[in-house]
Formats: sequence, structure tokens, C-alpha cells
Amino acid sequence: MGQGTPNEHVGEGLGDPRLVAFADAFPDGVMVCDAAGTPMIVNQAFAKLLGVPNAEAALAYVGPALQRLLVTGHQELARQLGRLQAGSPAMHVVVECKRQDGSVFPVDLQLASINAPALAPAALLITCRDVTEQRRGQAERQRVAEHLHHAQRLESLGVLAGGMAHDFNNLLVGVLGNASLALMDLSADAPARVAVQQIALAARRAAGLSQQMLAYSGRGAVAREPLRLSRLISELAQLLEATLPKNTRLELRLDAAEPEIDGDGAQLQQVVMNLISNASEAMAPRGGTVRVSVLTLDATELDRREPLLGTALAPGKHVCIQVEDSGVGMDATVRNRIFEPFFTTKATGRGMGLAAVLGVVRGHRGALQVGTTPGEGSAFRVFLPVSRGSRPTVASPAPVPSVPLVVRDAVVLLADDEEVVREVASRALERAGYTLIVASDGDDALAKGSERIEEIAIAILDLTMPGKTGAEVCEKLRLLRPDLPVLLSSGYSADEANDRFALLGLSGFVQKPYLPQELVDTVSRFVRPGRDAS
Repeated sequence: MGQGTPNEHVGEGLGDPRLVAFADAFPDGVMVCDAAGTPMIVNQAFAKLLGVPNAEAALAYVGPALQRLLVTGHQELARQLGRLQAGSPAMHVVVECKRQDGSVFPVDLQLASINAPALAPAALLITCRDVTEQRRGQAERQRVAEHLHHAQRLESLGVLAGGMAHDFNNLLVGVLGNASLALMDLSADAPARVAVQQIALAARRAAGLSQQMLAYSGRGAVAREPLRLSRLISELAQLLEATLPKNTRLELRLDAAEPEIDGDGAQLQQVVMNLISNASEAMAPRGGTVRVSVLTLDATELDRREPLLGTALAPGKHVCIQVEDSGVGMDATVRNRIFEPFFTTKATGRGMGLAAVLGVVRGHRGALQVGTTPGEGSAFRVFLPVSRGSRPTVASPAPVPSVPLVVRDAVVLLADDEEVVREVASRALERAGYTLIVASDGDDALAKGSERIEEIAIAILDLTMPGKTGAEVCEKLRLLRPDLPVLLSSGYSADEANDRFALLGLSGFVQKPYLPQELVDTVSRFVRPGRDAS
């Protein structure tokens, strides 16, 4: 090409200015090449793609061969051109091209043969479309899909952890309960006493781990009260600084004027301590600065480039706790697993620290976000909704009488679908002088309770049972006798009963795993047998 004027060609048809005008009418870039692949015509859209002022400049930039533009895709383009010359129909290939300013962009090239003698020497028509936005959209959709998959995976793990914790707590009632009852029967110098005490100690540790699993699932107990996070963190500052290595500095950026949130102070302090401990370990052994900030943001102001884990945030103001470090950061593989129960990159530990953090955030109807880059540190952000006023207390418990009722042969209706729980609870209550009506599921409890409704001094109902649930049994029995005290019991937390059973007026909640004496003490707050305990 090098001679003649732009778009001036030997072929009679190609010299027709109408054909050039036709090419310029296309919104995509258009190039016509001869059989050797030398560009002969380009339109204004093609010039714009290359970042040059006009078609003449585009032809001069491309030169004698299209391959000069390519950064990637040389072999694929050559293969497709060969297929086209062999008689294959129109096809396309995506390559990366270089603009005149050196920037690289992806282009979808549509290739077609020109079989028109009147247009000779034209042999090839190429349309060029910049697919940068398409690629960006695909990458964004992929990113959102991966974030959604990750959130669903954590949610599934939360459901699994909650279910496991519930079942473990039921079993631990049997272990702790039987160990405690055995200790009551053993003399102080009995040879087996030490072994039974060790069983009880191990069961208590297992119960603590089970509570962490409940926390991860977002079904742990949350005692909500109005809190200011800056004040809470400020009160922790001295303790936090004492736990950090000497080469690690704690920097607080608090906002004394931030709005209140409704939360459990002890749990949120644990969240802050876990995040700071995690940040400190990420900077070991060289140390650095852990920066803790409290911000107030509207849900619309949140940076959504990183996924939000936990609960979908409602519109409105949220208080954010941000913990930043300048440590090693994390790659995508580690970041996607840090909130999984029992996953840890540390030499020691159970791997429940960050898992429990996410669970506490879930329990507070908040969300958590992590920004991290390998070698550049990490930033953990916890978003908690601003307080919207008072909420009902857990399960709206009925007032506890200052003096428990004393009932001769006080009868307790005990309903639980776990045999080991029924046995432990029955033995504990019978030792305390109570008479038991024992039911193995909700339907059995309703039948036995209805039949002897006037005899029953108090009912203890499992939250989840086959047939009718504890709430359904409570509702039916209360229709027959509105003043009947009812205790709900579960391997889940009291918060599980809060939203679902607040209108039932439950007298109290018994968290599993419980010790026999704890169950007896709870029942005795409402009623005591009118005879001496055996």
C-alpha cells in the first residue's frame, strides 16, 4: 500500500466512493483486504478503534498486514484465515490489538470471503468490534457468581455447624448429666471419682466448642442492649495492647459521636479481640501497626467490590468496625476459606476464631467484608445496623414468682425426642422430689399433657420434636390452662425462640447442655414439691 491516496484502489468497484461511504456507515470497524492480506479499505470506525484521526492514518498504521496490530492471537488468526481460503464459511476470532498509543484492547474479528469479480482484487472482509466492555461485564458476572457461590457455601457450612452443635448439645446432656449424677453418688475418696471428674471436664470443653459452632451458624445466644462501639473498644484498649507483641502497635481511630447499635457487648468485644489477634499474627514476626477504626456509613455508601458475608444489609445507617494490618495478606484460596470452621493456617488452634466472628456478625444481623492483597496486608470490616429502638426480650418470659409455688407431689411434664436427655432430666428431677410425666415427641406430649392438664405444675418442652414442636404443644396446652408455666429447652440458643415464640409468654429457656442441678434450679424458680427430696 504506500502509494496512492487513502482508499484508492486498482479494482474498479473499490474505487467507487459509494463503497467507501457504505463501509463508513457501519458502527463496527471494517477492513477489506486483498488475497495477500494487505488492507485496502478501512472505515472511520476502524480508525477510531485504533485511536487515529482518520482512515488514511489507520491504513498507514496497519501497514501491509493485519498481524502487525496483534498482540496475541497470531496463530489462531492464521489458522482461521487458512480455513477461510479453503472454502469454510464466515467465522470469527477474538484477538488482542494494540492502539497507536500503545494500549491493548480485545477485538472480535468477523472474517468472510469476498467472491465478487467486480470487486477484485478484494478477497477478504473483516469487521472489528471492541469487546472490552463485554469482557468487563463477563468478568463482573463471574466475580458476582463466585462471591455468591462463596456466600452460599459459608451459609451451608453455617447450617451444618448449627445442626451439628444442636445434636452435640443433646448428647452432651447425657455425658455431663450422667457424670454429674454419678459424682453425687460417689464418696469423696471413691477410686472412680477422679475419672468421672475428667469425663465431666472433657464434656464441658466439648460444650464450649459446640457453643462456638452455634456462634458460627449465627444461632448463638445474643443479649442485645444499646451499645456504642467506640466506647466498647476504648474500654478494651488497655487489655488489647497487653496482648500484642512488643513490636506491634495498636492505633485507634474512634468516633465518640457514632450512633448506638443493639448488640451483645461481650460477643462484640470478642469479635474485636479476634480480629486484632488475627491482624497481629499476620504481621509476625516483623511487627507493625494494627489500626482499628469506627465509622458510620449508609448502606448505599458501601464498597461492593468485595463480597459482603453474613446478613443482607437493610437500607439505612450502619456502624463499621474496621481492623487493618500491614501483614502478609492472603491469596484468593486462603481468603475464600478463612471463615470455614476448623480451617486454619496456624500451627496451633482449632480454626474457630474467624468462623465465630462471622457467626457473631450473623447473629447481630450484620455483615462482614474482607479486603486483602498478598504482601500488602488485610482489612476486615464489620457492619452492624444502627439501633432502631427497643426490641422484645428473649421469648417474652412470664414474670418469675418471687416465692415458688409449693405443690405436693409436684408433677412435671417432660417432653424430648432424645432418650438420653429424657433419662438424665427424669433422674435429676425425681431425685429433687418431682413426679414425672415423660413424652417422647410433640404428639405424645400433647396427648399426655391434655389428659392430666390439672395435675401438671410445670412443663419442659424441647424446641424441635417430631410431630408437633415445643411451641405448638405449648400453644395447645395454654388453651386448656393459661396459667401453666412452660420452659422451652433446646440445643440451639434462646434467641432461636425469640422471634418465633415471643407471643407464647414462655416462662423461661433451658439451654442444652445443662447440668442436672441447673435444670432443677430453673424448675424450682416456679414450683417446688411439697415433700422432701429423696
